[in-house]
Amino acid sequence: MPEAFSDFEEYGTIGGLVVLALYLTLLYRGMRVMSKSDRPYGGLLSAGLSFAIVIQALVNIGVVVGLGPVTGQTLPLISMGGTSLLFTGLSLGIILSVSRGEQEDFAAVTGEIRNTAKAV
Repeated sequence: MPEAFSDFEEYGTIGGLVVLALYLTLLYRGMRVMSKSDRPYGGLLSAGLSFAIVIQALVNIGVVVGLGPVTGQTLPLISMGGTSLLFTGLSLGIILSVSRGEQEDFAAVTGEIRNTAKAV
C-alpha cells in the first residue's frame, strides 16, 4: 500500500454494504429519537446531527467510488481524522443525550403515576 492511512480503505463489496447499512441504521435511530422527542429543539437537533453525519459519509462514499472529486471529507468513525473524530463523537453524544432525556422524562412520568396509585 503506498499510503498506510488514507480515506480509500478497501473493505470489499460486503464490507462496503455493511458500512453503508450501519450509517443508514444511525440515520434511522436518529430519526426515531426525533419522532419520540417531546421537545422540538431536541428532536430537530437529533435529526440535524444524524443527517450531517450520514451526508458526510455518503459524500465520502461517492468520492471513493468515483462519483465526485476528492473533497477531503473524512468517513465518520472510520477515517483517521482527529478533529473529525472529536466532532463526530460530540454529535453522537448530543444525540444520545436527547434520547436519554426523553427516557428520563418517561420514567419520571410513569414513576409519578405509580407513586400516585400506591398513595390511593
